[in-house]
Amino acid sequence: MNFKNYKKNKIASAITYALMPLLLSNSVLAEESTAQKAKKEKEAMEVIEIKSFKDSISSSLNNKRGANSIVDAISADDIGNFPDSNVAESLQRLPGVSITRSLDGSGEGVSIRGFAPGKNLTLINGQQWTSSAFNLENALSRGSNFGMLPSTIVSRSEVYKSSEARLPDGGVGGTVNIVTHKPLSQNDDFFAKVSAKAQYNTVSEDTAPIFSGIASWKLNDKFGALVSVDYSDIQTRREAVEVLRYDIKSFTPIDGERLENVYVPGAIGSANFNQTRERKTAMASFQYSPTDSIDMNLNYLTSEMSGNNLNTNLISTNHAGFINGYYNRGEVLSATVDPSLNLSAGVDEDGNPKLFDTVSHISYPDLNAAAAHRAGQSSAIYREAELTSDSLQFDASWTGDSLTLKASAGYSESSGGPGDIRSLIVFVPGRSNVSIDDGVGYVEYLDVPANELGRSAGKVWAHGRSVITSDNENNYFALDSEYFIDDQFITSIEFGVKQTNAEQQSFFESFSNDFHKDVTDEAGNLVRASYRGRDPEEVGVPLSTPDGFLDGISNNAVNKYYYLHPNYLEDITYTPTMHANRLGRSWKVEETLNAAFVQANFEHEFNGFVLRGNAGLRYSEQETTTHNFYVSALAEEVVEDIPKLTEEDVENFNFNYIRTGKTDELLPSLNVIFDMDNDWVFRAAYSTVISRPAFGQLAQQLSISIPDEDADGNVSRNGRRGNHELESFKSDKYDFSAEWYYKEASSVSLALFFYDIATFVSSEVQTEQFFGFDYEITKPVNVDGGTIKGLEFALSHSFDELPAPFDGLGTLFNYTYIDSESEDIHPTTEVSLPLAGLSNNTYNLTLFYSKEQWDARISYNYRDAYFETPVSSWARYNDEIGRLTAKVKYKFTDKLSMFVQGTNLTNQKNKRYADIPERPWQTSLVGSNYTLGIDYQF
Repeated sequence: MNFKNYKKNKIASAITYALMPLLLSNSVLAEESTAQKAKKEKEAMEVIEIKSFKDSISSSLNNKRGANSIVDAISADDIGNFPDSNVAESLQRLPGVSITRSLDGSGEGVSIRGFAPGKNLTLINGQQWTSSAFNLENALSRGSNFGMLPSTIVSRSEVYKSSEARLPDGGVGGTVNIVTHKPLSQNDDFFAKVSAKAQYNTVSEDTAPIFSGIASWKLNDKFGALVSVDYSDIQTRREAVEVLRYDIKSFTPIDGERLENVYVPGAIGSANFNQTRERKTAMASFQYSPTDSIDMNLNYLTSEMSGNNLNTNLISTNHAGFINGYYNRGEVLSATVDPSLNLSAGVDEDGNPKLFDTVSHISYPDLNAAAAHRAGQSSAIYREAELTSDSLQFDASWTGDSLTLKASAGYSESSGGPGDIRSLIVFVPGRSNVSIDDGVGYVEYLDVPANELGRSAGKVWAHGRSVITSDNENNYFALDSEYFIDDQFITSIEFGVKQTNAEQQSFFESFSNDFHKDVTDEAGNLVRASYRGRDPEEVGVPLSTPDGFLDGISNNAVNKYYYLHPNYLEDITYTPTMHANRLGRSWKVEETLNAAFVQANFEHEFNGFVLRGNAGLRYSEQETTTHNFYVSALAEEVVEDIPKLTEEDVENFNFNYIRTGKTDELLPSLNVIFDMDNDWVFRAAYSTVISRPAFGQLAQQLSISIPDEDADGNVSRNGRRGNHELESFKSDKYDFSAEWYYKEASSVSLALFFYDIATFVSSEVQTEQFFGFDYEITKPVNVDGGTIKGLEFALSHSFDELPAPFDGLGTLFNYTYIDSESEDIHPTTEVSLPLAGLSNNTYNLTLFYSKEQWDARISYNYRDAYFETPVSSWARYNDEIGRLTAKVKYKFTDKLSMFVQGTNLTNQKNKRYADIPERPWQTSLVGSNYTLGIDYQF
């Protein structure tokens, strides 16, 4: 199939596939076939009329119980009404599921059993969904941005923890399947509902409008249409104190003894992140079932989110010779060492632990006033970014006597990234003291009054601009079939093929201008002096941090400073000369996936129990072509077979470093379920699962740096490159569970799981030769894996046996424990690190009341500390965090209801640290959200 032509005419292709079942069917069966009976039984098992939170629990447990693998599910407690602000927030309440959050604190990525979002797969109606993220802190991955997905469109969400051969591969932790509403599944011939909300945030002090609506219509149970829209315009703010780096240094303070191998904190900042986040989403779904044998669905989803943000920070830059560049090297006046903040780094020759103590307070004098010593800088970064996501899905199925056929085709594309980025910096002169002795971090600026920081006591120093964007495309075609067998142990055999073409590209453009130069006319007359070194008032009106800034975080950090908006230099009269450098971080990856599977489903009734499940085999082949620029700052020589770049190549992104790779995998799976007649269900599962490397790891450009010579004449040569031959993160997975469904909306379950990881991706430094010299090249490589083991406990109980009015009470509780070992090594101690993103302990507790007009719940979600990433000479962790959420809903009539909701009610701070909690890296606050809303059903 020619996928390029298919993408150019998607609607025509959809119509073609719609006719396939008619061509395959010779007649409409007079009697209900075996396949039709199986289809109706499955649909009946999934359907529970949901009118309350308790009904949603019953529906979720019903889906979990009837699944042929290990699945957890969550259903909307009313059409388009989840218990949290978005789907990710709701999914974190399932056992083994935790989430990552965007800078404004809202749920964004989903982690399953400790695996980071990029190692899990997200589907919409069984097909992969492509989305974008602002990527302000994290690199592009294969994960999905749930912030783009409003709950309005979702009927239920399923989390597959054990695999089946029929499921797309790529989720080593698990697979999330978002099931959207279908028009013919609605009870009424016509249905419409609107919801209006006002959300107030305690930090931004902004009240945001949120609107959603859904309408469904069907004709004679043959044809139906459903439309859903969602709109929100939210102002968010995050306040933070950041210790942006720690270095292991040896030095002698002026008034003290020499210090050897101590951790020195530096670059401490008071950050204020402000964002205007506007989201517009729409979904249209059409369903046509002319007979019981034929069913066709067309679903279109579009989502657009703008995220313009202004990030300001007052950052210390006086680092006692630890930073070069524009900042002069100072000396240390005094340093206070706290031995309790040490880091064990192996053992010395005597067999004793070698420790790195931490400087908790350090003071810098102004030793070079003539050169205007820089103690800090007031920086402002403005970003204009927009995320878009569009997907079209079409499927047509035909059900015969003992055979079903289904053809599916569609595409998904997205774009986004940090966008257009502009920055403006004003330096703060003088000297400073840096300290972490309060557990958060702060700076004392000794020569500038607090009310002048970033304003008159300083000079405009730097202005920059760059544009970073990414584009993603994914299109697929699949054929699936199921053959039913009567009165046999094997009840049916499923088989199918699928081809997916994917492409991701990331473009980076950096711009330079004449900001720091004097500009003359053709006659040589000065028409504009350099903006560098001017007073801030000559560029624009200095703005100030808001009142109450950092009140909830620190009493020591600087909470008042001035900054210049970067757009001032865009607005005033001067003509910059922009120069685009598109080489640094630009790349493109093209990927073709071919897959085929066969799966046998079995079921047999014995005395007292039913044995059921499935066994299957999936073959998956990946072909990858990576496109990069080869960049050398050394000379215009040719390396190996890499041609020189022309100006036209750079302008048109004609990449000159192209490599191809190919891998294939054979993925077996087995699920065995025992249904006992006493409402107990026992499950055992085995599968081999994979997660493919991030596109950026495959394509990261080949770049070698200018040689760096130190004071002793030692020359270091370094570089980076991607690895187009990377293999997938691969693991054998074992699952065991016991579940007891003892009454309606009530169950208890215990699951054990074990991952034997064969290989995963890490970074490695290898020596390679260019121009006759050895270079230390950092590249992603496959390394031997580790193990993950854990357990999940879940309890759902409805207290309907209590006397009224307490019979509406209920509780949900789940707890997950995970332990891991990996080959990731701490950069200093050289000891093993856990897998990134994995908390050892997480739990969720919900108390609810669901009866008659009232639906109320209060939920607490907790996860303990987890490792994020190695940074320089230390490892960054996210501290433990718990969040409290509550919602109360009252139904005035069957059509009209009102609710109030609060998230992060305890105004929980988020803390990240370097190796140990006493060594802070970032402490941030996003505030609590309070929402008042009204729903009306027509």
